[in-house]
Amino acid sequence: ITERVADVTQVPSVNFEYMQLLRYYECATPTSPDCQFYRRHHDTIPELTKMQPGPRVYTFFLYLSDVEDGGGTKFDGGFTVQPKAGRALFWPATLPEDPFRSDDRTHHEALPVLKGTKYAANFWLHQFDYVTAHNSGCTS
Repeated sequence: ITERVADVTQVPSVNFEYMQLLRYYECATPTSPDCQFYRRHHDTIPELTKMQPGPRVYTFFLYLSDVEDGGGTKFDGGFTVQPKAGRALFWPATLPEDPFRSDDRTHHEALPVLKGTKYAANFWLHQFDYVTAHNSGCTS
């Protein structure tokens, strides 16, 4: 999967953090205490901009399942993408003219799953080689 993402994005796979697999279970209501979701956030990590791999410049998000109700990815700007197996999202984390500045248009959140289970995979793509830096202890 990683090499396919590299082919689609034209970013070398050594610039990727290791794939993160996600599972969100169904919840009775969006306010249930056991409800799984991820509040509004941005994928940049300011500390990484000073490290060897540089900032996260893109996010590639792959839905691995359909969800009957809820579970969408909601972006600032008023649009939500619903999970569908095989659907992928690709967005910039930084500005093209300044990769050390976050792209404020790409704050997003994972909405609660109201019916079904959401499976997905996250790929965070860096400006430079992440794998070598990580294996050398230069990313934490």
